[in-house]
Amino acid sequence: MYTPDLRLDNISTHSSLEAAGSVLAIAFVILLLTSSKYRAQQAWYLWVICALLCMAVFDFLHALLKPGNTFVWLHSLAIFSGGFLACLSWLPRSFTKKLRANIVLAVVVGLTMMVGMISMGAPGLVPAMVGASGFSGLALALNILGGVFFVSGAAFFFILYRKTCDRGDLIFSVLCLLFGATGILFEFSVLWEFTWWFWHILQLCAFLGALSLVVITFRGVEKSLHEKAEQLERSNAKLEQSRDELQGLNARLQEEIDKQKQSEETLHKKIKDEEESRKATLYMLDDLSESKEKIEAAKQEWEQTFDAVADPIFLHDADGKILRANRAYAKQANLSIEELIGRPYWEVFPKSDQRPHCCDQDRDVMEESCTHCQRDFSIRHYVVHDGKGDYRYSIHLLADVTERKKAREALEASEEKYRSLAESTNTIPWKLDLSTGLFTYMGKHVEDLLGYPADSWKDVGIWSERIHADDRDQAVKYCFACTERGEDHEFEYRTMTKDGHAVWIRDYVSVVMGDDGPKELIGYMFDITEEKEAEKQLERSLEGTIQAISTAIEARDPYTAGHQQRVADVAAAIATEMGLDANCIEGIRLGATIHDIGKIQLPAEILTKPARLTEIEYTMVKEHPKVGYSILKSVEFPWPVADIAHQHHERMDGSGYPQGLKGNETCLEARIVSVADVVEAMSSHRPYRPGLGIDKALAEISKGRGELYDPIVVDACLKIFEEKKFEFKSA
Repeated sequence: MYTPDLRLDNISTHSSLEAAGSVLAIAFVILLLTSSKYRAQQAWYLWVICALLCMAVFDFLHALLKPGNTFVWLHSLAIFSGGFLACLSWLPRSFTKKLRANIVLAVVVGLTMMVGMISMGAPGLVPAMVGASGFSGLALALNILGGVFFVSGAAFFFILYRKTCDRGDLIFSVLCLLFGATGILFEFSVLWEFTWWFWHILQLCAFLGALSLVVITFRGVEKSLHEKAEQLERSNAKLEQSRDELQGLNARLQEEIDKQKQSEETLHKKIKDEEESRKATLYMLDDLSESKEKIEAAKQEWEQTFDAVADPIFLHDADGKILRANRAYAKQANLSIEELIGRPYWEVFPKSDQRPHCCDQDRDVMEESCTHCQRDFSIRHYVVHDGKGDYRYSIHLLADVTERKKAREALEASEEKYRSLAESTNTIPWKLDLSTGLFTYMGKHVEDLLGYPADSWKDVGIWSERIHADDRDQAVKYCFACTERGEDHEFEYRTMTKDGHAVWIRDYVSVVMGDDGPKELIGYMFDITEEKEAEKQLERSLEGTIQAISTAIEARDPYTAGHQQRVADVAAAIATEMGLDANCIEGIRLGATIHDIGKIQLPAEILTKPARLTEIEYTMVKEHPKVGYSILKSVEFPWPVADIAHQHHERMDGSGYPQGLKGNETCLEARIVSVADVVEAMSSHRPYRPGLGIDKALAEISKGRGELYDPIVVDACLKIFEEKKFEFKSA
């Protein structure tokens, strides 16, 4: 038997290398299975994953053994089975996609484990793999065949890489090629000598290199997808629709902009109708058919239509000689149709010293312009081919665009007029070319407001850099939302001045449509810093008023002092956990602060009674949501504060009071406050009982989840207490 002198350090080193290779293979497989790229190209990568799993199992079992017959048998099986499975990548993709990947993986792992365990448990069943002179022919055949199979798999992924230029395919090609080399080099290796260690290290390097490259590649893709998903989530935020009434000057400016847009739409519609009319004419030219009678009738109909077109049209042959012209063309040329036939068209109309470039027969559609008798014409040249693709004739359509050109010039003059009008105020108008991302105009007052000269606003990147970091992403999204939807937008953001101060800007953005979609953005910036400061002052006053009301209510019931504030703290924490926006969270907090305002009409004796209430007293208490709603409904809050007071005792199954609302009939804010109210009330002391503790309070809302309380709200509440360790503030 071929067993050179054994050294313990060789066996342990070999086992470490093989075990490390198995671990790397399993890590490689897990990375592929969890990546989006595997899900997209499962048909190609399935067999490589199977090969890696098979090799990992056999090599791990191989690493547990001392050199011997089973030792060589397990290694040879790893190379042969891995190469065979990698070679299956050549199977048609349609065939592989029909297979259930999970079942295939389970079968491969199961068979591999079964063969490996039988080989280790019953070594007598293992065929002879070594002899007195070295490895047996079967051992060499299994390793060389496995190497050849791996080389075949490497060729498949290299061909795929040449088509897709995907680094992942190149990684698999190199991986298979290195494994193929280890199988083929097996024939030339001797146990524990350099050749033996060389292909072991080569195999380990293949795993390490492939794993590192794949980690970089796939994690980069996953990160990019994750960032895009976050951007999509942020785009779902609702836009504020309220807008203050514009001053008279702004109203007139907007009205003129609307008129300009309407004029452009009318002009685009006219152009589209004319284009469709010309296409219809071309279609009629190619639709002459079967019998002589039908051809004659079609010809007559075509000639009548041809002559009825108001724009000049003519056909010419390969030499540029006129074959046919309509009456409009003859009128412009001041010749009869008979006099036109056979003459080079550039000698007639439009006149030229030499044959124009637009007669190029290699281009199917070309366009140019000319001026004739103080009229501007747009010329379109179409080449007509026969069924074999050979040149037949060319068609020239001349459209009188004089009025359109004058209208465009008038539009530009009007735009300049209103731009000057805007410059005379503190409004900052601007224009952005969407095809280049460059500002084509920026109002001069921008330097007075922000300190940057108008000519320093080169492109949208500079505009974005000068926006406050906290507002930048949202402002850019709003600015280009109108490009995607073709709608006007109004949004607010903070811009940093040259000396480092933040200025609040309200931007009105409109999209100008071109023939191929959005062409440019037109906007007007207004300084609303003072308005924002006034809003903040109003909010602070409102919050102080609400806090004063809450304190006045609780002064009548010292036993439960601080209840509303604690409910507000819990409700705000739940809303934050649910991912609601900051404005909504603030509304919930303030609404919860005065949710029991209706108790102000209850006698203090009922509020502080140290025993359970009678039925009449409880009926009186149940009226406090209605009373609270009556007090708050006439106050114009920016949040549903009155509804919170009215609905915080409603339940999902309709068993609550005072209205018996079910499910989503109760507003989300009230559903959040109702859960917070129950948790705080049960865990705190009351005149008629001691506090039950937070555990019983959480058990109550868990029991009523989905039936009495909103399940999403309950889950968020449980999470803030159990995982984030929320605690009530001391009274």
